[in-house]
Amino acid sequence: MFLSESNTLVNELKFITNSRKVGLQTIAVENYKEVDKINTCHILYVAEEQNGDFANVVRKLIGSNTLLISNGDGFAKRGACINFIPSQDKVKFEINLVNAKKYNLKVSDKLHVLAAVVIE
Repeated sequence: MFLSESNTLVNELKFITNSRKVGLQTIAVENYKEVDKINTCHILYVAEEQNGDFANVVRKLIGSNTLLISNGDGFAKRGACINFIPSQDKVKFEINLVNAKKYNLKVSDKLHVLAAVVIE
């Protein structure tokens, strides 16, 4: 699930996940242009260009068991569980454990080790 103005990444993920399953559930990739249109989902990626809607997304998802992922500057402190951060030649990420608890999620210790930053 995406909240993004761009269809490029969404189309690529639809191609990659076509007919794939996690357990018994088929993977569905959807792109939302508006916060009001967001349905129940397991993972929601909010693109940086949707920065203005981020607070509304956070309010909508609290208590929803949804993993909120972003790539905007400071988004982990604003409500994202995982936020991709720029690095010289790699994509790194930060995890906000406080936010994960707000969404009723538990983060594996294995993920802590891989994160560039862990916010507790």
